[in-house]
Amino acid sequence: MTHNGSGGFADQTISLALVGDVFISRDNFGLDGAADEGFRGVVDLLTSADIVFANFEIPLSERGYPADKYITIRTSPDRARDVKRMGLDVVSLANNHIMDYGPEALFDTMAALNRAGVEHVGAGETLDDARQLRVREVAGRRIGFLAWSTILPPGAPATHIRPGVAPIAIHTGYEVLVRLLEAPSAPPVITWVDPMAQERAVEQVARARQAVDYLVVSVHWGADFGDDLADYERPLGRSLIRAGADLVIGNHPHVVRGIEVYQGKPILYGTGLFVEQVPREGSSEEILALYDKLSPDSYVALLDLGPAAASRLRLVLTSNEGTGLPRVAQGEVFERIANRLVRLSAPLGTELVVDGGGITVPLPQTGR
Repeated sequence: MTHNGSGGFADQTISLALVGDVFISRDNFGLDGAADEGFRGVVDLLTSADIVFANFEIPLSERGYPADKYITIRTSPDRARDVKRMGLDVVSLANNHIMDYGPEALFDTMAALNRAGVEHVGAGETLDDARQLRVREVAGRRIGFLAWSTILPPGAPATHIRPGVAPIAIHTGYEVLVRLLEAPSAPPVITWVDPMAQERAVEQVARARQAVDYLVVSVHWGADFGDDLADYERPLGRSLIRAGADLVIGNHPHVVRGIEVYQGKPILYGTGLFVEQVPREGSSEEILALYDKLSPDSYVALLDLGPAAASRLRLVLTSNEGTGLPRVAQGEVFERIANRLVRLSAPLGTELVVDGGGITVPLPQTGR
């Protein structure tokens, strides 16, 4: 049966909650199931949604060996219970840390999430598994999820015979401008999507869109920190929308970045670091200094899906400052995050509306 979003929806409005990077490594609920008071408010917000999606970025395993990369992290498989208690229903594993301890740790992570009742997308035993569409059905509507990573440490991409994450390859080059010829040692870096990788992703999105009523695509992309998007992000995000994605959610930079509404569909370029419990034991001073640069700011994107299309997108701003667990932002913290989102979205052509302690992203009220 084909679902094209133009008549297969029931009358009921359903809600999606989408959040950014989740690094969870401690028991945040305790024996009585109680969470930190501020965090509990965020958990209540998530569990009230019909479907919650996040980027889950830490292997749940005690097996494997650290990959040959700058930072490798992992935590106990028991933390999968906290993932479920937080309200997460579907998580992307397409990121640059899920293979930190190799295939064994990836398998343990998927198994732990399965036991906890959390679906995952973007990684698997083979490339075909990693690219597999995940579908959640609510009120007769099929919500699909796909995920890719453009941040690809050696050995992380899945192949037809090797486990790993769903990859989109990015090329890096150097553009020498005339005014820089006097200092040729520091030309600006330019990046672009590998054409074949983009073509495969676009084809998969187009096929997936025929099987669901609403399609969410997650992309792990961009550079850590700062305000600027990488050259390849907007062309890639837009190509996925044109192919059939209804929403593109970006993660990885560990800062909040701007929002674009392209052809009536939102592209969230940087959703921020939602839960920050990166294990620090045994880390060098250099790595600890890097962790200190992580922004605590993030947001929950609450998307209402009406009978024919997304009818409302609202952002609840959060900060994990102090505890590593997100709390609803208020006062000066709210103003800091809101001002940043407004400032970075304006050059992308999006005028965000700040009101009532939240932010509304204007969407056209038309079906696909």
